[in-house]
Amino acid sequence: PGSVGIPLPDVDVRIVDQPVEHVLRLVNAGDVDIGFGAFPQIDLELKRVTMLRHSLGAMVPSEWPLARRRKKLTWKDLADQPLITLSPSSGFRSLVDPLFMQVGVPVIPRFEVGYLGTAVGMVEAGLGVTVVPSYVASLHNSGRARFVPLADPVVYREIEMITQHGRSMSPGVAVFAECLAEMCRSFHK
Repeated sequence: PGSVGIPLPDVDVRIVDQPVEHVLRLVNAGDVDIGFGAFPQIDLELKRVTMLRHSLGAMVPSEWPLARRRKKLTWKDLADQPLITLSPSSGFRSLVDPLFMQVGVPVIPRFEVGYLGTAVGMVEAGLGVTVVPSYVASLHNSGRARFVPLADPVVYREIEMITQHGRSMSPGVAVFAECLAEMCRSFHK
């Protein structure tokens, strides 16, 4: 009861980490009350509330000239760099690939991985560059990689809470959702 550090007497909170496609299906089917994630902009009959918003940038090996030459990079600056991407089925990749195409940079990955942490580890090993949300920079402080914001265009990745339209939240779920929203707001202060 009240497990995740949120005071919810007599309420059992179960958190399940699943791919976004699975979370969408679970919420849409009514099998779970709420879902959280970076969801593609597909037209499902779900209510979406933005909880967090992070700009995108490049993680670059610290010793590379690209990491030292500017405070910001453009998407075109990543052309001809050894690119480390997430797998084509990831929601993050479906956000990033069209941005490269929009500025005329072909997406030709040197490596495709399943997790952002793996991509950043490969950058730290000097194997290439990867695009990540800005929060990743604060999680990886090894000094072997540098986060450089991307511009032209500046793009944001949103973490959203989804619920079914017209379905009211139980009191316990509503308290949990509000506590989580407050935590997210304080994260941006």
